Amino acid sequence: MTTKRMTDLWTREIALPDGHRLFMASGQCYIGSLPSEVAADERGVWAMADESGDYPHDTDDGVVWLDLRRPLDAGASKTEGYDGATPTIPLLDSDGHQCSTITDTLTLLALSCRFQWDINCLGTRVRGVKL
Repeated sequence: MTTKRMTDLWTREIALPDGHRLFMASGQCYIGSLPSEVAADERGVWAMADESGDYPHDTDDGVVWLDLRRPLDAGASKTEGYDGATPTIPLLDSDGHQCSTITDTLTLLALSCRFQWDINCLGTRVRGVKL
């Protein structure tokens, strides 16, 4: 697999507790059809990679971007008549379409603290605080 050096496309890598990795896009990284408010976010433009590739552009899913406009989702417990839902991270594909990936609670809290990102918790917006 041929890939460009990390410094050509990505300026920073952050390992997440759930095994995903985040990469901040450099000025040389093509950001595709991202909405302008995502591309101009003061927190940066971040892509996610899983274990299928060394960098976001090498993964099976291709480049997927954090959608910091939408809240993280805490999911919901299983109850009688409801199968429950897993926590998710909102993403955008390279065409700007909404998608998401499953995660765990620790990763939700880490992302919330790192990016001052709201979490939807059963219809109430909350935010993680680093102690």
